[in-house]
Amino acid sequence: MKNTSRNTKALLVVAAACLSAPAALAQSQDAATAKIQQAFENLSPGRFQPDMLARHISTLFNQLDSDRDGIEASEIETREKIFQADARARHISQILRNDLNGDGTVTRDEIRTVLLAGRSYNRRMPDGTLNNRAKQRLEQAVDKALKADPNGDGKISPDEYGSLRETRRTTRRGRHNYVALARVLLDNDPNNDGKLTQPEALALAGAAFATYIPKPKPEPGMSASARPAAHCQTPAVAAGAKLVVTGVYEGSGIPTASVTGQDRASSTAQVDIENGTEPLYIVMTSLDPMIWRFTGNTKRIDRVVIAARKNKDGKIAAGVTGIDKSKVSFLSSHDCLKYFYKTGGIHEARTVGALHHLTDRRPEVVVGSYQGHVFSLPSGGHTRARDQRESGLTIVSGDDTFQVVDGVLEKLPRKNRLSHEMLRFAPGGIVKIRPSSVVSEVKVEPYEVLPQQAGLLQLVAQGALKRGPSGEFIIHKKIRYPAGLNGAHSVKFLLRAGVPEPDGNPGHSCVFSEEKGMVIEGHSACR
Repeated sequence: MKNTSRNTKALLVVAAACLSAPAALAQSQDAATAKIQQAFENLSPGRFQPDMLARHISTLFNQLDSDRDGIEASEIETREKIFQADARARHISQILRNDLNGDGTVTRDEIRTVLLAGRSYNRRMPDGTLNNRAKQRLEQAVDKALKADPNGDGKISPDEYGSLRETRRTTRRGRHNYVALARVLLDNDPNNDGKLTQPEALALAGAAFATYIPKPKPEPGMSASARPAAHCQTPAVAAGAKLVVTGVYEGSGIPTASVTGQDRASSTAQVDIENGTEPLYIVMTSLDPMIWRFTGNTKRIDRVVIAARKNKDGKIAAGVTGIDKSKVSFLSSHDCLKYFYKTGGIHEARTVGALHHLTDRRPEVVVGSYQGHVFSLPSGGHTRARDQRESGLTIVSGDDTFQVVDGVLEKLPRKNRLSHEMLRFAPGGIVKIRPSSVVSEVKVEPYEVLPQQAGLLQLVAQGALKRGPSGEFIIHKKIRYPAGLNGAHSVKFLLRAGVPEPDGNPGHSCVFSEEKGMVIEGHSACR
């Protein structure tokens, strides 16, 4: 019995010797072997090895053999009912935590009251009310809790508890899998006496796993989670092609087209293909939604593989220009090929290792940068956006903006400050991209309002926003918030009286309503 521990081998040999009907085991091999193997594998998904057989069988009998004389169908049925009752009781107890008046019935108002008392909704406006987004989240949470209300009357009454068996998973998976294993083994009881003993179970397991080929353990240095999922596939690397992999956190430029909708920021970078005759297999990874712009001798490209995050529809939020769609493939960065931007460390090794599993090749060229601007491939060169700008460092201090030019600190005119703020975050500037030119899995559309500081600059130019005396943005017209106003990109808005609330998501930004005299978005950010 290959790949089993010494102790397990001894147990199985002894158990087999105790059997009085070896012919019954032989007859059960064909149809039962696969079921028995699967039942044991379900106990340790992705981690099962044959040397775990004796331990699992010991646990099985400790759980189910209450009278210690073998497992019978009645014991399996009783244990299953206990598990189901326990699951129903746990779910009912969760519902009854909302029963504030103790009448056994839970109403929508009671659920709402309990949720409002929790931490999720304790950040309110100064007058104690919730903003519109918080109200929407609250009602969604109430609706979710009322899924256990079959007749839809807005309350969960005791006579509806019976439906919980259909609406909730009734057992904990680990315990239920032992019940399923007991059923499979008892169905193949060697002497057909309706009782499964521990030696019989060991012998059945030994026979089923006699020719079992264990699944390979993860390679040293790579956890199972770092290996590409089974569904991840890439085209083969052609013979003679050079494999190149590039990684970034984000691009240096703001595209006028979006691969992730109106309420999330996309970025863009350029990939310049150098002259030469050697075919190229290029893999591009990123954290942020990206549009990769390919230029130069693109005829050298045999294949481009793009790895990025999925959007809410499960499609890859990325795109390319300059390459025919027949040469482009997309991968999920969540379970297929994770992004990196630092070279020489564990993140690069993780990506290279996963790529090796996907292509059976290791890349000849690896290049990474936090903010990608212009990559030169296959040499692996990278030109930063700031290296291409004649102006120097931009410094924002309080209400003033300065710039270092030729070693001299110069104060900038107020009208230019927002432009320089934008270039501080996106030194590649605004890049015009036609949506129809982008190869992508997702819908590519023009931004109504550009992301982040580029969008603020756009709205100021349109007269919808004006910079206030303390750096806040005063909203004079109905607008859509620029996407991506999170973290360092967040700002403060003042919504003038009579102006409708903006569309979109302000991110981490603060919005103060002149008409209401209070903060209506981002209360924690308004200091």
